[in-house]
Amino acid sequence: MSTKPSIYDIITLTGLNGKTADIRIGCAGIDYYEDLFSPSISIKLDIANSGGVIGDSSGAEVSLYEGLKITGGEKCELRILGNSQTNVDLDFTTTPLYVRNIKNIIRETNREFFSLSLVPESTVKDQVTFLQKAYSSSGAISDHVRTILNDSFPSARINQIDPTSNQVGFIGNQMKPFMALINLASKAVSQDSNSAGYFFYQTSEGFNFRSIDTLISQPVKAIYIYSQVVENSQTYFPTPDLPSLDFKISDFQVLQNNDVVNKLRGGTYATSKRFFNPINFTVSSDQDKYDGNQYIGNMKNLGNRFKTDELKLSNDSINFAFDPSNIINETRDFGTVSQTVTKEPTQKVDEFVTQRKMRYNTLFNQVIYIQVPLNTNLHAGNLIECRFPKITNDRRDDIDTGHISGIYMIKELNHHFDYKSSYTSMVVLRDTYGLYKTNR
Repeated sequence: MSTKPSIYDIITLTGLNGKTADIRIGCAGIDYYEDLFSPSISIKLDIANSGGVIGDSSGAEVSLYEGLKITGGEKCELRILGNSQTNVDLDFTTTPLYVRNIKNIIRETNREFFSLSLVPESTVKDQVTFLQKAYSSSGAISDHVRTILNDSFPSARINQIDPTSNQVGFIGNQMKPFMALINLASKAVSQDSNSAGYFFYQTSEGFNFRSIDTLISQPVKAIYIYSQVVENSQTYFPTPDLPSLDFKISDFQVLQNNDVVNKLRGGTYATSKRFFNPINFTVSSDQDKYDGNQYIGNMKNLGNRFKTDELKLSNDSINFAFDPSNIINETRDFGTVSQTVTKEPTQKVDEFVTQRKMRYNTLFNQVIYIQVPLNTNLHAGNLIECRFPKITNDRRDDIDTGHISGIYMIKELNHHFDYKSSYTSMVVLRDTYGLYKTNR
């Protein structure tokens, strides 16, 4: 972890015309992004340069933008070294990135400014790849995920695929791989916890197809503390509440702290289910519901366990955990993905359709933005612990009792690099309050 200047080891851009330029000196800033909701990482390069960088067809030394004729699709090999003993390198030399677009172009008499957006090859390949075969209803979703990734992106790295318990059959029907994988994530049920709710996303370590419950069960990757101690490594002395400036939260903002109406609108706590059967033309009873009794007992949390008697209005007129706030109308999925005709469903929608609403929605109960010294060991999906002091008139260093402090999951992160400093900013979230998570 470090706030020191960044170390650009390699930043090489190769144009479609075959010309190559070392653009390290011209990089005014680099931003690397990961997100639980994104099947692709991305990098933004802010470029500032003058003439004399590269020769054109007439032999004149011109600017980078003009000399390489940048239009999109150019290859970029990039490696930024870890600027501390603990930070790992951000290395895209063996798996280069490609220019997605060019923005914010400003040209003056003797200099130019522009931004390049870089993405992996798989992000481009996804746009020209289509699923054209049937995926058996006897195959687990996690098996289909691995097959799609290996068939569509054979050279891409797969980091982790959590096994699923449910089976789904479907026809590729010309879907693009990322769309199909995100759709499968919304239907997946964990083999370990029998809980619905998965994310498909990419980090610098590769593709991930992860269960929310498995992510919650991970060990905490780092503990960060908010403090107003001045960041001066020459005069700073460790204190019990802040043992190292490497783990100091320099800035934070609470973006969201629950939204009762939106949670109810989304059917977070209790739903009624009505399933239409196209074979016998019947509809299940609206008394079939999914409520707090069915998920609270076995649910893994990032904080305290949900309590049904606390999920209500203060006047006791409405209990969110037992009064359905959403009616799910679905058609049971009968059909065939093989040469033989069958009346067996290709997927059992009751296994996931109600529970996933609760799982995704509750995870966004509390959302916070924080900024910390650069930590390239962190990734989207990791858990971190955040500690915030009590606001009190007493001169005490106690952290708050868990209303803000506690364990959070990283939804998205940005590693920022420039010649003067480096830092990591994150949007982190959790489902319940409390200092310690509930995994039983």
